Parts: sequence; C-alpha cells; structure tokens
Amino acid sequence: MNIIETKIQLAHGARMPEYATPGASCMDCFAHLIKLHCVKGEYCTGRIETCTIELHDNESLKNFQANVDMVTIDPGFSLELPEDYAVKAYANSRFAKAGWRLANGIGVIDNDYRGHIKFIYVPEHNAKPFHEVFSIGGVCGQIEPCQRFQMQLNSVSTLTPTQRGDGGFGSTQQKGDAE
Repeated sequence: MNIIETKIQLAHGARMPEYATPGASCMDCFAHLIKLHCVKGEYCTGRIETCTIELHDNESLKNFQANVDMVTIDPGFSLELPEDYAVKAYANSRFAKAGWRLANGIGVIDNDYRGHIKFIYVPEHNAKPFHEVFSIGGVCGQIEPCQRFQMQLNSVSTLTPTQRGDGGFGSTQQKGDAE
C-alpha cells in the first residue's frame, strides 16, 4: 500500500477524517458546520426569497422548520496535497438511500486549492427530511486521493478506427440487436 503524506489544517473542534476499516479506499469526513439553503416563492413570478442558515449543533438542525433546497456541509479542514495528487470527494451510499445526492456528482479537490473542502447535497423528489439524514459530527462524505495527470493534446485529422466507432451511450448492446 502506498502512503501519501498530506498536510491537514483542522478548524477548532473539527474531527480528523479517518478510514473506517483497514481495507477502505476512502476516508470518512465528519460534519463540523452545516448550512441550509432555502428558497421560498415561485420562479415563474419572480417573487423569490432565499435564506441561508448556518448551524453548529444538532438541536438547531432538528428545530429548523423550512423546506431545504440544498445542504452545504463543511467538515472543517483544508488540505495541502503533494504536487502530483488531487482528492476526489464522494457521497456515502446512505445519502443516496435517503434521497440526497452531491450537487456536482463527484467533487475534485485540486492540488493548489487551500480552502475548506465542502460537500453540497441536493434532495431528490423522494428525499427524507434533512434532519433525519445529516448531523453535526456525523459522516458527511468521503475523500480519496488520486494521482494527478495532465494531458498534452495533439491535433490530428483522423482518429484510429475501432469496432465501436462513434456509437453513443448503450450502442454496444444495440449492435447485436440490429443484426
């Protein structure tokens, strides 16, 4: 197993990310601060009110009584990665089961970013209430180091042909059906 020495700066009271088991690929991150983003009104009329509430404790989280359109979770740390590495941020499967997904699918923390890592969740149509899913001190996502590569693009007039060619999504299954 390769170990990647990485510097971490923790906010006061934040919990260090950790591997849940010896075989885990990702480190669990724990919520230090939760921001709830709400929208009231109708987009079509232009009468929109927005609010952002910052919560530091679970009692406030349980007592908040508004529809939440987005949840931003700050685990309370920043990283300084080695030069050839980046970090990918993922949701835990428990959030998908509860109807919440990362707004950007998979987050990428670049080598030169020094701010706090954040997990931004949005609800699906069947999402459980946010206070049943998220909590201060609870797991809020996971991070995985990855080696960073950059491409050097070389412009050409043609590409090497393949059996698939330019078939789009699902095209490999359809080729056998069309014959």
